[in-house]
Formats: sequence, C-alpha cells, structure tokens
Amino acid sequence: MSTEGEIVAERLRLRARELADKGDLLSAEKLKEFYGNFAEHFGPRQLQSLDGERLLNTMHDVTDKNALPYWLEFKNDDEFRTLKFGSIAGGSALKFGIFKKKEIGAWTTGSPANQVQVSTDAAIDIARKHRNQLLEVCKLLDDLTDDASDPVYARLQSAIETKAADLCDLAWAHKYFSLLYPKRLDDYHNENYGRFHLIRALQLPPEVKGRYVCAGRFVELARAAGLPIVSLTAVMNSFAHTPYHNWRIGTREGDDGTSFWQQMRDGSYVSVGWPKLGDLGWLVSEDPQQRVDKLRPVLAERYPNAANVVTREAKELVNFL
Repeated sequence: MSTEGEIVAERLRLRARELADKGDLLSAEKLKEFYGNFAEHFGPRQLQSLDGERLLNTMHDVTDKNALPYWLEFKNDDEFRTLKFGSIAGGSALKFGIFKKKEIGAWTTGSPANQVQVSTDAAIDIARKHRNQLLEVCKLLDDLTDDASDPVYARLQSAIETKAADLCDLAWAHKYFSLLYPKRLDDYHNENYGRFHLIRALQLPPEVKGRYVCAGRFVELARAAGLPIVSLTAVMNSFAHTPYHNWRIGTREGDDGTSFWQQMRDGSYVSVGWPKLGDLGWLVSEDPQQRVDKLRPVLAERYPNAANVVTREAKELVNFL
C-alpha cells in the first residue's frame, strides 16, 4: 500500500473508533442480525418460491410494510434499519419499475411524465422478469472471486448489464444486492456518491462507468482499514456526506501561456487574474447572485475593455470564491 493509502486507512480507523464509541456504528452482531433478517424475507430462495400476485405484491407493493420496497426505503425498527445501509430516497414510486396506485388500485409503469396502467397479469410478468434478473445477478455475485481489482468489477458491471438489463442502473436493485452481498458491494447506491468518496480518499475512480465498477475499491479500502464495508462508508460519510462541485482552475496566463502552477503548488494557494479588483473578501458573505450583481459594476469600472464579458467573468469569479 502507498504512503497515501496508509494515511487514509489510518484516518478511517481512527474515525471508526470515534463513531463506535458514540454508538454511531452498528456492531458486528447487529449487522449479522439485520443482514439475516433481510435475507430471510427477500433472499433468492424466498423470491424463487413466490409467483403470481404474491410475488408481485412482495416485490412491488409500495404500500405494504412487509414488502421489499418498504424494507429498502423506509423500514426503521428493531428488525431492520434500512438507512444504515445507504439511501434510495427521492423520485417517485416508479423508480421501482412498477407500483400500485393507491387512489385507483391500478398497477402503473412507465415514467413520471408518461405513466402507463397495466393489468394485473402484465404486472405479474414484470415482477417475474425483475425476480429472474435479480436471481441472475445473485449467481454472478456468488461466483465473484476475492480479487477486488478494477478489471474484475468492470466485467461484473458488463455481465450485470447483460443479465439484468432492466435493473442494472436502478438504485433499489443495487441496494438489494449490497444487502445480500455486503462483502462484495458498497452501499453507495448512487454512482456519483461512490466516485466522490473515492476522490476524497485520494483515488482516481475507474474510467469505466456504472453502479458496480467502483465496488472493488471499497472492498480494498475496507480491508486496509479492517472494517466492514458498510462501516467504512459510514465513516467516509462522516467526513463529507454529500458530494459537491469541484472547479478546475486554469494556471496559464497571457499570449505566451505563462504557467503559475509551480508557484501555486509550492505556496499552497490557488489564484486567478483580474488583479485590479484587489481583495474580494467583501463578497464572501453574500448570496451568489448578489455577489455577481455587486461585482459587475466593479469589473466594468476597472476593466472597461471587458464590458462585453463582465457578467460571464463576474460569475466565474463568484464560482472561484
């Protein structure tokens, strides 16, 4: 492991101890209990044994507290605490592919802008397709080796896209698999969250896109830190829970492209041009749009030749701040 990797692993271990002392991390015993409870209700054997309306309701009745959607998104009791395993909140019930409209009692699929009502028989066919695709991916995860390299997880991503085309990019399916295979997959059910936290751990994410390609990195990080993956991600979330934008700062200036990168690196600072503006600290406390409005006349006064780009440059400077 690189020096940077060792530093990251040690920081993760230290924060994990802090969170455990405060009771913010689930114990190994509690994790085992919750994973077991979920598998007992919705594991491959259980889904395989169901058919017809019973299968449909178990997989897609969003109003039933004993059904899979409720367990994945809302359940929070002594039997299972779903938010400890990553969130799939947001969007409509159509994120599950199909749901029953309570007001009219009709099964509905499609998109929020183009909802389509289907018969119970058609809804059962959709549930069967989803169930069969879940089982296919479970087989893939059963056969996955302990090699957590990027190529292994890139192949897993490709195989999931082939075997489960309807589910491969759905957050609820990712959470389902992560609960059954917690040593193989992380609980960042939104791809952007996983990539954000890898960058914060001083890693460039894999070039291949997909919900499953980054999982091997979290497997390795968890091993290095000596933590279950779900505890690792809880620790990473404690440093910065929500992704935020990163801005690229140009380091060259003028017609000859003089680079200021070495000065900025050695001095531990970043900078932009427009030196006649002086200190912009007075803008920091303002609303972003108010900053732009206040900065525009100052830019126009001190750089009259840039009148046609004042608004654009004011926005860029506010972004820089």
